[in-house]
Amino acid sequence: MGMTSRKKKKDSAGDQAARSEPQFGATLASGEEAVRSKSLFLKEGNGGPDAASLRPGEFSLRILPKTTGRRESRYQVIFRQSVLDEIHRHGQSSTDAEVCGVLVGDVYQDRTAPWAYVEHSIRGNGAVGKQTQVTITSETWTRIHETLERDYPGKRILGWYHTHPGFGIFLSGMDLFIQDNFFNTPWQFAFVYDPIGGDEGVFTWRAGKSERDAFLVEQDTETPAGDAQLPEAIAKLASRLRAVERKLKAVFTVVLFIILAAIVLPMLLYVFGVPSWLPLPEPRRGAPPASVQPRVTPGNGGVPKAQLPNDSASINKPRVTTMGRPATRPADFAGPETWGPSKGAVH
Repeated sequence: MGMTSRKKKKDSAGDQAARSEPQFGATLASGEEAVRSKSLFLKEGNGGPDAASLRPGEFSLRILPKTTGRRESRYQVIFRQSVLDEIHRHGQSSTDAEVCGVLVGDVYQDRTAPWAYVEHSIRGNGAVGKQTQVTITSETWTRIHETLERDYPGKRILGWYHTHPGFGIFLSGMDLFIQDNFFNTPWQFAFVYDPIGGDEGVFTWRAGKSERDAFLVEQDTETPAGDAQLPEAIAKLASRLRAVERKLKAVFTVVLFIILAAIVLPMLLYVFGVPSWLPLPEPRRGAPPASVQPRVTPGNGGVPKAQLPNDSASINKPRVTTMGRPATRPADFAGPETWGPSKGAVH
């Protein structure tokens, strides 16, 4: 009787723990296998899942595709570029709230070590996303499994991805909870992408902890043959446009400087006067300065000497009419007075 009572109490405690489990854990049906796998590792005294514990011979042999990055003698993750592009598009479609999905593919091995091959991704459409967290509902998880069975038969869920818009690459407390309880087989991992900062990273298992690790990329995106030289031509055109832009900026700067100088310099001279250090043009030799007036003496009849005719004899000789009387004083006469007051003859 006492044993039955204790059993009922134990079952009641288990039910209460199940009811208090977070909503995310209740929605991930496949998490049960991951939890059992983690429990197995703990029972064996391994201290938690570790990708280094994967044994050769457990996976199909496959040659590693051509990738960017260095292949090391340990477990590594290889992404197709097309999968990364799809994750980027998904993340950039919502930069104010987190989005998530799962990574689909399989685990293989070559002569070096096992490796995970991410061939596809499935969006977690319908997940409730907030700025700093995302929750996958049961309906979303059901659609993910339906898509996996329909479109990618024979493949497995290698891990999950989610975004951190604008706050970097790391695993938060909730992320670690999800990783620890639902993606904790040694070959599973998490992928985090920041659609604002552009950074991204993979977190694999190492001695029971999710640690950031480098990943390799297979360039599976193809460029049409007709467009193969298009990026190079665009790059050359852009380089030429930049050169022309620099020249136009230089010309514009010079012209602007000349215009400003033509406007500002006269204003400065008007306000402050001509500075002493500014050289002035010298007058031409042989010509009197413009400010100097010709000297006038009483003997030249009020006419400047510079304007007197060269023939002084013609000046002193008065013109005489046919009647023997002098004519009126010539208009250009500038000599001394030679007319008598009443005689009308020349002295």
